[in-house]
Amino acid sequence: MDSDHDILQAIVEKSDIGLVVMDEKRIIQFANPAAQTILNRKSEQLVGQPFEYPVNDREPSIIDIIQRNGRTGTGQLSMSDISWNGTKALLVSIRDITEQVMLDRLKDDFIHNVSHELRTPLTAIRESVAQVHDGILGDVNEEQKAYLSICMRNADRLRKIVDDLLDISKIEAGKIELKKKQTDLGEVVQSGLDLYKPLIQKKGLEIHTQIPERELNVYVDRDRIYQVINNLVGNALKFTEKGSIDIELSDKDGHFLCSVRDTGIGISGEDLPRVFDKFQQFAESTDPKYRGTGLGLSIARQIVQLHEGDIQVDSKPNEGSTFSFTLPKYSSTIVLRDVLSTRIKKSADPFGLLSIRIKNLDTIQRETSPRIVTDALYQINETLGSFDRRTVPMITDREDIILRIETNEAQQEKRRRKVMRVVKEAFLKITDTELEMEYGTSIYPENGPAVDDLISSCHEFMVNETVQRFSKNILLVDDETAITDATRELLELLGYKNIQALNDSRAVFDHIRNSIPDLIILDMKMPGMTGFEVIGRLKENFETQDIPILIMSGYEVEVGRFHEYISKKAILTIYKPADPDLLRKMVYYLI
Repeated sequence: MDSDHDILQAIVEKSDIGLVVMDEKRIIQFANPAAQTILNRKSEQLVGQPFEYPVNDREPSIIDIIQRNGRTGTGQLSMSDISWNGTKALLVSIRDITEQVMLDRLKDDFIHNVSHELRTPLTAIRESVAQVHDGILGDVNEEQKAYLSICMRNADRLRKIVDDLLDISKIEAGKIELKKKQTDLGEVVQSGLDLYKPLIQKKGLEIHTQIPERELNVYVDRDRIYQVINNLVGNALKFTEKGSIDIELSDKDGHFLCSVRDTGIGISGEDLPRVFDKFQQFAESTDPKYRGTGLGLSIARQIVQLHEGDIQVDSKPNEGSTFSFTLPKYSSTIVLRDVLSTRIKKSADPFGLLSIRIKNLDTIQRETSPRIVTDALYQINETLGSFDRRTVPMITDREDIILRIETNEAQQEKRRRKVMRVVKEAFLKITDTELEMEYGTSIYPENGPAVDDLISSCHEFMVNETVQRFSKNILLVDDETAITDATRELLELLGYKNIQALNDSRAVFDHIRNSIPDLIILDMKMPGMTGFEVIGRLKENFETQDIPILIMSGYEVEVGRFHEYISKKAILTIYKPADPDLLRKMVYYLI
């Protein structure tokens, strides 16, 4: 008789669901035959290798797969914690959902295409009837106007149904594009209320509002949230014949809460769980012109959820209903998460995240002025934005600068140094105070396929820029021992610890073979090989072409030209013996 282990193994081996076990470092330990087929890899090509697909325990991930017929299909990845050989591990299940995706796509395309095709003739019919109604094409009596009004009203209703169908099909297909920006929620709510105020008053209802005068900033697509407000206020008006409609905005646990309360007919407890389902209508308005499509609340819920909010209803028959929704308060983190989520949805290609935090900004502001600091931050944002398409500033707050770097991991450090120079340059123009900075980096998907993991990894191990800079390797090259000794002593007084000196320029390249310096301070006129020749050879070599160089010259150098040099990105030059303050600035800027 087969043991339980043998039965379980047979089930796993014969399953059409791909099963992959990976350790906590995402190294694959096991893959069943279905997983090997779906991923188009043999067991020996999978086991022992990193799992290359993005997957997390919060929600399923979608990937391209290879079906048994050899065609490309769609797979869904889900992950859960398990124990494997006595240690913690992760189980990834891979389901073939190609048929489901195709059916959903056909349904969505049908709804979208039919709705789209209905729009044009509906508009033509409505406008033609309106011209007749208004007497543009000839006199119309009152009885004719009444019938034409019915036509126009129902054309408007049909247009609303078409619009709702298009909205719901776009949302469910994930094709809706939200144009988010910082928005005052109070202004949006008031605008929505103003639209319905004449109708509410005409119906004899009272209006009560509690909207704070201060700005209630959220990060939303204003038109879509306006659509939610209109839907909720419109519903309250539709099902309320006496009493009032109350709107309140308040704070709630890092969110803003918007409540629309009415004294209408209410909803039964039996119907409440289905309120936000599609095509659900539990009561008819007494006024035909307020009849809806049964899609409005479903659309409202999905719009709110797309903004990381929540919507709820509380209602009792014959007492009224309260619809409430929440939206997160505006913050740089909200914006960052949204930008990164959009990037990951568009492409699975790796990218880097760089966060720079300026810790002494208040001190600099006291030394200069708030306006000057704001101008410096604006200049940083403008400069970073003009780099190229691979370096994208996402957040530039008072103290935090966060960028997305679209390049391979080997180039991440090079671009980080470039970004740090931009930040330093902006502040060197307004203050002699060095920035107290720390920075963190992370790589997608290596440090986190999920946005929150990626951000957390970036901020978990922040590097102190000053401590790191003081530990950098500096190479002094000058044939005069007195100059290298004096410069070394000066740099050590400034805090730099790893300084080496060469008095023969020809020895530079032997030295670099063993250790590439982070900065070379170079005399230009030396026997054997001039500084110009040294720079030329360094720039020809891929490994050394980006080493920062500071030229030491025996000729007098204008101290005031420092900012001109860095603005033109020229090789910096300093007169020897070095001016301590100028040397400090130049080394601080270069590394």
